[in-house]
Amino acid sequence: MPETRCGCSAMMEIRLDAPGSCWFISYFSDGHNHLLLDPRLTGLLCGLRFMSEADIGHMINMKKGGLVLDRYIEH
Repeated sequence: MPETRCGCSAMMEIRLDAPGSCWFISYFSDGHNHLLLDPRLTGLLCGLRFMSEADIGHMINMKKGGLVLDRYIEH
């Protein structure tokens, strides 16, 4: 797995409160040492990708029409 940290001190620590079975943030620091991604581009991040119902419908129709979707979609 590639190293994703770049000396940035920003971090969030999450813990489980066992008796209550609730997760809570036990530590948070937003001290970034780098520029953040433009908010208009955050949808391109793997964890934030989504497709609308209309886009899903278009993909299904293209597949039904015989288009090989793997050639157009990066996994």
